[in-house]
Amino acid sequence: MARAGNKKRDSILMAGEQLFNQYGLSKTTMEDIAREAHVAKGTLYKYFPSKEEVFTSVVEHEGNMLISMMMEAVQNEVTPIGKIRALITVKTQKMKKLANFYRVTREDAHRLWPYLENTRFDFFQQEVTILEDIIREGIRERLFRVNDAKRAARAIVAALKGLEIEWISRKDADQQLIDIEMILDIIGRGIMVPQRDPAAEI
Repeated sequence: MARAGNKKRDSILMAGEQLFNQYGLSKTTMEDIAREAHVAKGTLYKYFPSKEEVFTSVVEHEGNMLISMMMEAVQNEVTPIGKIRALITVKTQKMKKLANFYRVTREDAHRLWPYLENTRFDFFQQEVTILEDIIREGIRERLFRVNDAKRAARAIVAALKGLEIEWISRKDADQQLIDIEMILDIIGRGIMVPQRDPAAEI
């Protein structure tokens, strides 16, 4: 029963995301969501009392997916800088995928952001924790010169947050890659231990 319930809930979230992506929050009705999810209206209300609840759950679902994708990408890398690259790449790709959703719903959803404040902060903290672990690994391997790994991680995640809107609005994939390389270069200059040049010592 629990599995069937989860399947219905997931179907509702998928339907909601698709409709919000096409029409925005204000133009989407609970009837539309029930029809798209192929569930009775009463069933929809059993899981979500309003379309606003569907929307906030969609945002939470996408946030959880992003964290899972980041963790998987990081685990597949060996070096700390490779892990940071993987984390940033996954984040930019996910933002591009959700670009239209956030563009269409931005104005309608603005009034809902206060209700998502705790959720957004939780995802921010999870990203910080992932990055903090990577930085600590780099410190142990004497690759990074950082006194406070948590503060460094928070600063980097906050900087990435500031670029999200630009990533969402851009359609140029090549520019996105340039952005990633530039961010990595800035991070590298800021936290990496300078490499000795043997030729310069001769």
